[in-house]
Amino acid sequence: LLFALNLLDHTYLLDYFYVLSLLKVSATCLKYTKQFLYNRERQSTKGWNIWYNFLECAGGSLSMIQVVLDSADMGDWRGVTGNFAKFALGFITIFFDT
Repeated sequence: LLFALNLLDHTYLLDYFYVLSLLKVSATCLKYTKQFLYNRERQSTKGWNIWYNFLECAGGSLSMIQVVLDSADMGDWRGVTGNFAKFALGFITIFFDT
């Protein structure tokens, strides 16, 4: 409705989504860091299902592969940096799960 009335510019909406994506990356990094510190403090991963890590690594790997293959197919590597949140979430997931 705001777009139809020209009360909100499209560029502001894109900036809003970039901020949201950076917040998601920050929250994910904080979540994994807290879990890592908690497991290190207890010296245990009791109650942690290993399949969760396998699925997280697979999802993160496939997400990063998709970004790279899309960029390679288009011949424009700005897709990796243009979709920073997707690439960063995949990298953070792989980093903390391995």
